[in-house]
Amino acid sequence: MAGLSVVIPVYRDDEELSGLLSALKMLSIEEIIIVDGEARPQPQRFSPCLHPKIRWIHAPRGRGGQTSAGIHLASYPHIWVLHADSRPRAGSEKAIAKRLSNPKTSLTCFPLSFRTPTPSLSLFAFFSRIDSPLTTFGDQGFAFRKADYAALGLNLTRYPLLEDVALRAAFAKIGRIKKAGMDMPTSARRFERLGVWRTQIRNIRILLKYWTGTSPRTLHTIYYKPISQTALSSQPSWPERQVSKLLQVEAQRRESDCPVAAPLYQPARL
Repeated sequence: MAGLSVVIPVYRDDEELSGLLSALKMLSIEEIIIVDGEARPQPQRFSPCLHPKIRWIHAPRGRGGQTSAGIHLASYPHIWVLHADSRPRAGSEKAIAKRLSNPKTSLTCFPLSFRTPTPSLSLFAFFSRIDSPLTTFGDQGFAFRKADYAALGLNLTRYPLLEDVALRAAFAKIGRIKKAGMDMPTSARRFERLGVWRTQIRNIRILLKYWTGTSPRTLHTIYYKPISQTALSSQPSWPERQVSKLLQVEAQRRESDCPVAAPLYQPARL
């Protein structure tokens, strides 16, 4: 089975992240790359002493740029992008390996379920079993081959929002998108804030604006509270020299925080 790198873009979500890491301990995962959108020291609760498979890096806030940074640093041929509030079930990594063993499948992900279900949320979760531009999003845990992602030439740093929509559209052009045979529980917090149907209407409006030409950066300011212009303008493209710099910084942090931490880098298993 090909090695699997988990990439988790996160911003001020430590409680949910802690729950996700607990769930991942039950799976056969080679490495976990957490890309923090906040420039802060690595929290002690996530230190490599406690979580040897973790690699903690920083990138400018914006889910697309953070995801891009994690993918570029990944050591293994399969990538699995997870949100902090996801809770993968036992055997999820095997479901990914099975789907990606088919060369015609370019991307796989999981139908949703909600940790606090309601009838409306259950209906929404039912439709997430189907692949379409309106039913396949990043909270379903996109998994794909790193080589395929590199071949796409997609610059995710342009997407502080809707990076999942861009990923799905790109992978749909080069192969099939197949949902896994098991669900993945997630938090209903975004629906609980505004209500299920109001949230869905808002999301559809955002998508329609995107499909009619509004930039993801503009849509980010609509969807979230505006963040500093520094974080949204001129996002780095994470060239090789930037990756090397991140690796050096991470190595220094591991040496100072945990002298018995697992090796920083392992070559990809092909």
